[in-house]
Amino acid sequence: MKRIILLIVLVASSCKGAFSQVSPDTIFQKKLLVIEESFNGKPMDGKKLIDAVNFLQNLTGIKSDIDREYDAIISPSEKNLEDWRAWYNKNRKDLYWDEKEQMVKCRCNP
Repeated sequence: MKRIILLIVLVASSCKGAFSQVSPDTIFQKKLLVIEESFNGKPMDGKKLIDAVNFLQNLTGIKSDIDREYDAIISPSEKNLEDWRAWYNKNRKDLYWDEKEQMVKCRCNP
């Protein structure tokens, strides 16, 4: 009986790792989609757009354009989107999920 319980605990703990694994590709693509949707005029929460821009800026080091006319509001451009996509295509194999910090990181960044 103890062996069965031990086996169940081992299987459950190994499954936890498989299910808690977060795909950095999926996360990056979702952030790009938020930017694309903002270009297409899809109504969205401003916090969601800012979160996507901050994620992309912090991970890639590519800064978003700023609309100086409106008190330095972050307003990503089509060029920013192209640059972020190019960065992703170049570095996607180096992306990983940092379990400790609960965030996507790139082995290409120091």
